[in-house]
Amino acid sequence: RPDEPHAYIEGDIMESMVSSDNVVRGGLTPKFKDTKTLVEMLKYEFKEVNPNSGIKLVDEGGATVKEYKSGFDEFKVTHISLQGGAAHTFHSNSAAIAMVYGGPGTCSIEGLGEQQLEVFKPYM
Repeated sequence: RPDEPHAYIEGDIMESMVSSDNVVRGGLTPKFKDTKTLVEMLKYEFKEVNPNSGIKLVDEGGATVKEYKSGFDEFKVTHISLQGGAAHTFHSNSAAIAMVYGGPGTCSIEGLGEQQLEVFKPYM
């Protein structure tokens, strides 16, 4: 949410946000920092955070699908986990980006005929 501070301590993170040039940073980055503005604009509310707050949509046949909503219709993250040979059909009415966090697989896109795309976790 706007005006709420956040930081990444460890692990993988997926952040879904609007393209913007108004990110205000306070430290631990080589990018421009504006600590004064950051301190003035932040909301200081303490509340419990549930990192597992996704809504489970599918959990069958080796496929688990969870959806994490952002509070805006334009953005959401769908996490699809497939175990050993499982398959899942993902439907989207808008643009979608697929990121692979582990293991190889194939992906086919409706409208491209029988073309199969190989997907894999990149080395980072």
